[in-house]
Amino acid sequence: MFLQDDNAQTTLNQIQQILKQGETLSNVATWADTVKRVHFGPDVTVADKDTQAFRRDLRNKNNRNWHFVDLALDCPSYDECDVTPIKFTTPDDVVHMINTAIRVLTPENTATPRFTKRNALRLIVHLVGDLHQPLHVGSGYINPNGDPIVIARSPQDIKMNDFPSDHGGNHLLIGGVADRDLHSHWDTDLVGLAANGANVNTFASSLKAMTPVDPTWNGQGQFLTWAKQWASDTDKQSAAHAYDTVTITSEIGDDPEAESTRFGIALGNGYDNTNRNVVDTQLVKAGFRLAKLLEAIFN
Repeated sequence: MFLQDDNAQTTLNQIQQILKQGETLSNVATWADTVKRVHFGPDVTVADKDTQAFRRDLRNKNNRNWHFVDLALDCPSYDECDVTPIKFTTPDDVVHMINTAIRVLTPENTATPRFTKRNALRLIVHLVGDLHQPLHVGSGYINPNGDPIVIARSPQDIKMNDFPSDHGGNHLLIGGVADRDLHSHWDTDLVGLAANGANVNTFASSLKAMTPVDPTWNGQGQFLTWAKQWASDTDKQSAAHAYDTVTITSEIGDDPEAESTRFGIALGNGYDNTNRNVVDTQLVKAGFRLAKLLEAIFN
């Protein structure tokens, strides 16, 4: 974490009051993934009472949709693609749900909370991380009509032609191999390459030591607008890096178990080594911005 100024101790004290004994931001960071595909309903009974409350509330049933937003690669900003006729956002996308969780933790909040404070904090830690993974924000939209098939980037063209989304690279299969989609490549393979065998703590320490913080990473204005700003930045990283040199090589045949058409792709020479640095930077950005957000909430 990057908590280091005069507000740090206040922030840490507030966090410790919300989390259970022995919990840290690090070891609660994956909680939001564990509740994505489980049973929801008023009859749910689990040992952790906050998780039980979360799973009993049917408003949270589709929480797997909270981890991403599928912005067109050439969206000028999140806000500019949040309006008709080029609307690419949803009321439960990652940006909106970060802000929903923030409101639970702010002292002036008087609305009936959707989450307990512990659940809100666990969501923020995870979703801010997701917001910095390029393929959780930028998405390719496929123009299947040309030869070759291409990835459309223009928001106007995509909406005019109703081009289908690749769902953040989930439907782009590297070499046409079913279990090698581009999204997982960024979520797992490139992070592993960047870590180079180091454990989580060692990797985090090395990232913090070797990747300088850029002052432009600071959020501007009121902190409830920061997630939109970060989404805009991440979409640009997706356009410039994650989809750069990606070529569609084939359309995968009909699969009755697939949600939609998938495509085989090839990655340009040096794709992984080039994007290893992008992964490093995005991870440091996420940690820095999470710290700044928590300080803004609790001070």
